[in-house]
Amino acid sequence: MEQHHLLLLKQFITAVKANPELLHEPSLDFFRDFLVELGATIPPKKSHEKAHAEAGHKTETKEPEPEPMEVCRV
Repeated sequence: MEQHHLLLLKQFITAVKANPELLHEPSLDFFRDFLVELGATIPPKKSHEKAHAEAGHKTETKEPEPEPMEVCRV
């Protein structure tokens, strides 16, 4: 296999890892079917609203504040 083709394949796999939603593109039905035949589990397609909410409106997780310590004076 030519190096150029391998490079393109690596770039495609990197893109799919970063955005598994690509596997639900109709033009990639053949690839999704191939993966399933090999035993892969394809993540379910997200709804448009859920995907939009996760992409742009991530909630920040706030670290819990430490409890105040008592100081004993002798």
